[in-house]
Amino acid sequence: MEQDILLSDGDIAGNINFISAEGAKIPVSTKIGRCSEFLLEIINEYHEGSIPIPFFTKHQIKLVVKYCNIFAYQFPEPPSQPLTRKFQDIVTAEEWAFLNKLSIEELCEFADIADYLDINYLVKILCAFTASLFQGKNIDLIRAEWEIEPELDEEMMDEIKKKFPWADQIIES
Repeated sequence: MEQDILLSDGDIAGNINFISAEGAKIPVSTKIGRCSEFLLEIINEYHEGSIPIPFFTKHQIKLVVKYCNIFAYQFPEPPSQPLTRKFQDIVTAEEWAFLNKLSIEELCEFADIADYLDINYLVKILCAFTASLFQGKNIDLIRAEWEIEPELDEEMMDEIKKKFPWADQIIES
């Protein structure tokens, strides 16, 4: 039996399964289509079956579903960028707690799946959250926290500082 998916005031709720990279079935409300035009199109096409999400694990898919549940699948307007206030002042307490529990690896994977699923609000929030993690930190601390190897050796850095003295403020801040 064909079922129309109406994701507006006249929602016809239902569930669909996302299939992870490892083949796990994750039941998801069809209301997740509110979060992304891309998802809505897929749900409308495959609403009686399962939708493969081939590049992402069960854990990663569940992160997205859990995050979308915070907002009952209806996101507010994303914050304007650049941020004019502290990040934790522009998100809900529940959202702040959720994001702060993520490891750096999970945060990067979360951004990847949000981008893949075209969940624009989430992509913007994750970019703003990531930027807030860099605020007030020098490059060495950021590299250590994010396990980033310097691309330039000491000699190259000295040469850049000589050619562009103003870069020293950026590099050292």
